[in-house]
Amino acid sequence: MIGPIYLREGLVTKFKDHISSIPYCIIIHNDETHSIKKTKNLTIDEVNSIVFNFISAKYPIVCSAGSKSTIPFWDYHVALNCGDSDKDVFISELLVREPMHENMIKGILMAYFMVINNKNNYERLVVPIELEKIEGYEDITIEYDHLNNLTYLYKRSS
Repeated sequence: MIGPIYLREGLVTKFKDHISSIPYCIIIHNDETHSIKKTKNLTIDEVNSIVFNFISAKYPIVCSAGSKSTIPFWDYHVALNCGDSDKDVFISELLVREPMHENMIKGILMAYFMVINNKNNYERLVVPIELEKIEGYEDITIEYDHLNNLTYLYKRSS
């Protein structure tokens, strides 16, 4: 079964091997939008930097295919850290496979639902890319800050 899990010690080597051998697109790296948005085989330096950032993140969320699958990880992975405010959580890494836009949205939504909930005290997910709307998720308010190139996602007020 495909689902989100936190990247922990036992999975780090598998994750590193996987992203070394499968083409991915780096959407967000080191808290910033990556300038080159194309799927490619990652360099050793890119892999090492991404893995380091994931294991250093407060919430390193990877999309797992489950233990019975021959493919250990799936199409999008996201690392989150606390933002400037204790009510914000920030996407610091986002790695996706084709189709890029669809998997980018899925990765952002996975991050949102993993941390913007009753178990956590976070109110907003901060994403360093431009988003204006996500079809089918009208219960999520999305605001884009043009000056800072940040998108804020939070629960729509009742």
